[in-house]
Parts: sequence; C-alpha cells; structure tokens
Amino acid sequence: MKKLFKLSTIFLLALTLVSCSGKKNNDNNTPNDLEENTLVKYEPIVDSFSADKAITNMEFINVPTEPIEIGKFAYSNIILQANFIDGTKERMHVTESFFRSEQLADFKTPGQKYYDFLYKGNHIPLRFELKEATTYPTFTVEFRDKDGSLLDSKVVKYLEEAKYSGKKDLGYLENNKYYMFTGEWDKDIEYVYSNMSVKPKFKECSVVNSYDNYYLENLYEYSIVKCEGDSSDKHALVYMGRINDATLVELDTQTREHYKDTVFEYTRDTSYSRLNFAELINNNLITNVLLNNYCHDSFKNPWYQVNIWNGYLLNFDSSNCITRDISDLGYNLSDLTPISRSGYSTSYKSVINHMYTDPYNVYMADDANILTLTEDYPLGNYQLCLMSDLDVYLDIHFEITEDNGYQNYKLTSAKLAVCYLPETIRMDFKYSSDDITTYSNKFVIYDAHLLDTLYEYINFN
Repeated sequence: MKKLFKLSTIFLLALTLVSCSGKKNNDNNTPNDLEENTLVKYEPIVDSFSADKAITNMEFINVPTEPIEIGKFAYSNIILQANFIDGTKERMHVTESFFRSEQLADFKTPGQKYYDFLYKGNHIPLRFELKEATTYPTFTVEFRDKDGSLLDSKVVKYLEEAKYSGKKDLGYLENNKYYMFTGEWDKDIEYVYSNMSVKPKFKECSVVNSYDNYYLENLYEYSIVKCEGDSSDKHALVYMGRINDATLVELDTQTREHYKDTVFEYTRDTSYSRLNFAELINNNLITNVLLNNYCHDSFKNPWYQVNIWNGYLLNFDSSNCITRDISDLGYNLSDLTPISRSGYSTSYKSVINHMYTDPYNVYMADDANILTLTEDYPLGNYQLCLMSDLDVYLDIHFEITEDNGYQNYKLTSAKLAVCYLPETIRMDFKYSSDDITTYSNKFVIYDAHLLDTLYEYINFN
C-alpha cells in the first residue's frame, strides 16, 4: 500500500528531527552489530536541514539490500540526503521518527515495505525489507530532572510507550519565576525505538499569591501578636505569614504582537464607591487568593504534649474564613506592635475595610490603567492588576484543660484577618508568552505549629 507523507511540512518549517547518529547502545538486547557500520562515511549527520539554503532535491541513500531485523530499523543507518542549489549536501539519519504513528504498525511485521515521501511535488521512494528478529530488543528510557538526576527508569519493548511513574512535582522557582512541569518530555516516549534519556518540559509562570512560609523563618512556629484572658476563654491573635504579590483586582489581558507596541490602555471600572471596591477585593481575596491556595494540615505531631480539639474550625470556607477588620475582633490596633520582617514590618490595615483607602486610591489614580513597555520587554500577553503583599493573621478563642500531663486546647472560634502593606500597593502586570499561567505555593495552617506556638507563649512568657 502506498504511503504518503508531506516532507515539506518538516523541512520548510525547519523542524528538528531526532537522530540516533553516534550514540552507542550498551543493552545486550539491542542491535549493536548494525550501528555505525556504514554511517561514518556519510558524516557529518545533521539533526535538521539548513533553512537558509534552497534544496534542489532529496534522496534516500545507504538503504540496506539485505532484510533488516524488526526492531533494528534505526540502526540500519539509512540516510536522507538533501542536495542544495549551491552544490553542498546535508545528510540526516532516518529513524522511526520520520513516520506517522499509524505507519509504525508496519515496522512490527516482516515483509517488503514501500513508502513514497513527497517534497515540493517530487516523489522520494523508500523501499526496504523487514524480517523477524533473532532476539527482540528492549530499550531503556531514563527520566531525569532538569539537573540530570535520575527520577525513574523504564524498560520497554520495541515501539511501546514508556510511562513515567516518578514524582509529579518537578517544578522549580528561579529568578522570581516558577517553571511548571507540563507533564511532557523533551523527546517522544510514545513509540520507543532506542535507549534514551529524557528531561521534563516546563512552562514559565508568574509567581503571585505566594505564601512565604513564615513558620520556617520562625523555627517552625508562628508569632503571637496578642494573647489575653484566662484558661476558660483565651483570646489570641497569631501572625501566620505573608502572601507576596497578591492579586487584588484583575483587568483584561492584551497581546504585544510587535515591539513597536509600547503603550497599552486597559479597561477599568471607575464607578466603584469605596465600599463597592472593598467588596470586589473581598470576593477575589476569598475565592482566588486565600481559599484557592489554603490547606489545613492536622497530621503533623506537635513537639510538646498538647492536643487540639475542634480543629475543624480551621477548615475555612467562603462563609466563615475572613473578618472585615482586626478591630472588629476586639483589638485596639494602637496596642498591636508590628513584627519586624525582612523588607517591611507587618501591617494591621485590613485590605477589605473601605476605611483604608490606599488600594482604592492606587486603582483610581490617573493613568493607573496605562501600561508602558520598553522595547526589551518580550512579545506575548500582558495582564494589568492591582497587587499588594498581604499579612495574614489567625484570631482564635480557646479553652485550656489538663489531662494526664497533656494540655488540651479546645477551639471555640477561628477567623482570618488579612492586611495590606501600604508600601507594596501598586498596579503591576502578569506576563506569559501564551496564556496567563500563575503559580502560588500553598498557604498552610499546621495544627502542630499552632499548638507549639501557643504552648510556648502560655507556658514560658
């Protein structure tokens, strides 16, 4: 049956094709005997043909006259030669990667094979014969991380798929960008025909709404801002940490298609009252910043002999998670001392209290909806946002009881309070070369860290 494949798709677009040239195979079940036996006289072998020279014609050369064992096609050293108009030649090693997936079924059965490739209307025939293998080869696929460390290894039969079963969280932070594992690899592992080592593909993401794990800075504890009352009703305000680059309000996305595009004007609703604007931030804060990234961990064990009761109160949802202002919890804000942090000390200005006007004023300022880019900014999509760093507090009421040497902390209420840092309120943008994808690590409340924090404060202060 005649097979057609548009070579023009490959070469006119200058796509890279995988070559096995020069790679030794050390597996005892793989075809070392055929590898490089005639390939050396056709060096150099390229991975893709030059895109800046005109090709006059192409031809397959070094096609074996003897049958090729099934599983050893890539090692038979068939060459695709491109002849250029200037008299030069380039040669590419022909492997199973040249063929469509539905054609690869033919490579598992013996017999005469005929494929008719097309390039600019010219036929490039390829004829060869396959025979049963004396020993069917297997191939090893090594899955490695970005630094080359081995993650997983699979041995597969000829033209079978290698399935990864190692750890899934391969993303990493670098230069304030997060590189998210796409689930794909840098080489095709669906139809394996040689030993190979593959590395993950990543997508660059802007880092927003990112919790800073303050408890790690504070030796696996949080900080008590205020604690009062007796053992039958303790009331505490606990500093949990900071969310960096939180998105309070999103505007639309615009695409920079040309470097001459340097100024973008975004649609902005200036009809908000301060109260309506605070409600807008509240809804986005709960849905996209807090709960979307929140996790309550009750599995770690505290250092001290303490237990928590009613820990379910820390399983926040949209109806119970956040309070309008710290003052609504019964605190006098002038009595609360800021905690010194690297960069900026903590703030007690609620981001959803309309009486604090910094977010509103920054959003409503003249030209706040204008983004100006210089020529060195890349092409792609830009989304303008109102952003700020946020401090997160946990307000709790609890009772303390003693039981066989253990202190029990029984929660009776729990609320979060979120405050903005005035120095960080700004209009800023998110960027992506394609769709806007962002990354945030989880905002976690650990029962163990909370219990250790309360125990130390109550017993040693």
